[in-house]
Amino acid sequence: MQDHSKLEPATYPVRLSGLNKSGFELELFAYVLETEFDAFLQVQEELLLQVVDVVEASGTSFALLIEGRDTTKGPGLEKTES
Repeated sequence: MQDHSKLEPATYPVRLSGLNKSGFELELFAYVLETEFDAFLQVQEELLLQVVDVVEASGTSFALLIEGRDTTKGPGLEKTES
């Protein structure tokens, strides 16, 4: 992030903002030097992809929370004897 030309220098702290069942929550903050929303989104995308590259280069990956539903239990699904 420190070399990105569209960021205000020295304004990008990274903080541990929480812990949950999937892993750590990190908060990244930066002042993006753009006035057009589409240009801001492009910079944001570039930065997020850089984060992905850094995480993967360190030999780890992101936790993906996959929620499921047990469809074998619930009202109307009781086992009946035939």
